[in-house]
Amino acid sequence: WIDSKMRLLQLFLLFLFLACATSLQSVSLTLKRSKPHPNVVFGHDDPKVMENAVMEYLQKYEEKTEVLGASHDVKMGGNINPLGIYYVQVTVGTPPQTVNVAVDTGSYTFVVPGPQCKGCPKAPSKYDYTKSSTYSSFGCSGCQGCDSAGRCTWSNTYQTCNLSDTTQPCTISGFACSDVFSLGDLKSKGTTRLGVITFQTANFQQLYVIDGIIGFSKGKTFGQEAQIFQLVKEGQISKKFGMCFDSKSQHGGVLTLGDPDESLRVGDYQSTPFVSNTAAYVIEMKDILIGGVSINAPSWVYTYTAGGTIVDSGTNIILLPNELFNPLRNTILSFCSSKKLKGMCGLAAGTTLFDGKCFKMTQADLNQYPPLTFSYKGESTMKLESNQYLLPKVGDSSSYCLGIQNSGKHGLFIIGDTTMEGYYSVFDLVSQKLLWAPVNKNNCKGL
Repeated sequence: WIDSKMRLLQLFLLFLFLACATSLQSVSLTLKRSKPHPNVVFGHDDPKVMENAVMEYLQKYEEKTEVLGASHDVKMGGNINPLGIYYVQVTVGTPPQTVNVAVDTGSYTFVVPGPQCKGCPKAPSKYDYTKSSTYSSFGCSGCQGCDSAGRCTWSNTYQTCNLSDTTQPCTISGFACSDVFSLGDLKSKGTTRLGVITFQTANFQQLYVIDGIIGFSKGKTFGQEAQIFQLVKEGQISKKFGMCFDSKSQHGGVLTLGDPDESLRVGDYQSTPFVSNTAAYVIEMKDILIGGVSINAPSWVYTYTAGGTIVDSGTNIILLPNELFNPLRNTILSFCSSKKLKGMCGLAAGTTLFDGKCFKMTQADLNQYPPLTFSYKGESTMKLESNQYLLPKVGDSSSYCLGIQNSGKHGLFIIGDTTMEGYYSVFDLVSQKLLWAPVNKNNCKGL
């Protein structure tokens, strides 16, 4: 009985998420939430505070990514706060030119800034295709557009790219080309197709530090699969990759290419199958529990959009559709009879954490909040402690905001970096399963 117009809108949003073969989409940056609150989670009401935090990060960590060795493990930079994303170094061209790119399981795009990029910050590295002997352009068939040089062109607009005001859209555009690349200690045996950014709006804060984006999901751009699958087809790695985040230092982590690095986990794996026939990495959730208490949402909600829950390393928080967001809020409020939950209990409607407000909290206040548990198909679970879903505000680390946002009626359900933070996660595309085990904090070292 779903309204037909709403269903059409739903399918359109899903189409944007999965993108198409002729466009470059990175909607994990685009669709982090459809009804954003202006000063929530990682943002600040003073844009200068947010900009200073990101630039301070840049000065501390730029040009420090490194390869760990022949195991195809690559150290990552980045964090959940204030950058809101994780990245690795890749090289493009001959001789190789180094750029930092976001590791994004929510898209299958590879885009880097060009030498004459208008609006790109001075700090990030650029890919100067004119200096690469292996560069080539290709025609405009099946592309968004064509420039005067006969090159395939594209343009994308994103949301939640400006962390001081998440309502601001950001745009990048450019042309597509082919060139060789390397990721970690793996070098492509042939060329790959990528987008060269020639224009970027100045408010794209996530690209102050990171040069571009490399997608890991299963779709195609310009008729080609993501670069991870090119390495698989070339026989360089098995059809698997994984990642963990350095929760000790709150910076960086490790990306593994091919077979898992078992030193990055402690204990046994849990697993759940990927939903078939989707470009995104979608798993089927069965229930959400807070403090062991089910939110009692109807089962259809968990699979209504995109067929289930999207696992996206390019999203830093958790997005819940309205049909799950409200039951979660009500279940947390039910704890107020026995707990003093600052930011929730005894407050007027519209003034709680679930309404985009942030509150001064001590560790004792955080400890009052119960753990959040996701239950998946196959009797497997992921558990988040309160400090994984209550997150410090940029510019005021004593204030905490809710790292869970409402994606709207019948909206997308996405779990991102905060959910993955406590685990070594393996995307096993041989068995078509997501595996995870508690992370070995001593071995998962970022930059």
